[in-house]
Amino acid sequence: MIIKVETPLREKAYNRIKEIIIEEDQETHISLRKTAEKLDMSITPVREAFQSLEREGLLNSIPNIGYFIPNYTKNDVIEIFQTRECMEIFVLDKVFNKLNEEDIKSIEYYLEKQKDFYDKNDIFKHFEMDEKFHLIFFNIYDNSYLTQLIKKVREQYAIIIIKSIKQSMIKEKEAKVIEEHYEILEALKSGDKNLTKKKMLEHIENARNRAVNILGGRR
Repeated sequence: MIIKVETPLREKAYNRIKEIIIEEDQETHISLRKTAEKLDMSITPVREAFQSLEREGLLNSIPNIGYFIPNYTKNDVIEIFQTRECMEIFVLDKVFNKLNEEDIKSIEYYLEKQKDFYDKNDIFKHFEMDEKFHLIFFNIYDNSYLTQLIKKVREQYAIIIIKSIKQSMIKEKEAKVIEEHYEILEALKSGDKNLTKKKMLEHIENARNRAVNILGGRR
């Protein structure tokens, strides 16, 4: 007998509210009560989801007023990507010689799925595969603190990045992010660590520039 495990209401609320945040403009007010009504849920799981999103930097709260989508600035994005650059290049350097054939196959699988979701305009699944691509190096390094830290960093800029990818889908015939991932893969296959680190660094810098462009250079 197959037992179906229901997703907790708080998790369902969390995922749906994150989608709402991505669709809305920055500094938009989000009502706790109206969100609960929209999701057909009680206040409790929605409030818990709001609190989790606030801890991750995806919502701001103002006492006696409510919750707002953060007003990310150009400087915020630059600092976030500086953090990402330090962590990802460091971890890639450490695990490069540990990568095996199975790891390469996993990376290829994530890229194929990412391209498939991109072609289907499934932005959330596209971003999920993007995350799996980058986290594979952290999983191999096997440092739980660093893994949790990079996940938190990714959550903090997820709104901007997904908006960036979404606009890219409208404006471009081919996703630059996928092209860059394949360049990293080819460098990995060549066995050239310095080239792989160079391609990863270029990819992170390009992702930063795409995010900054979405903000319109706002400071």
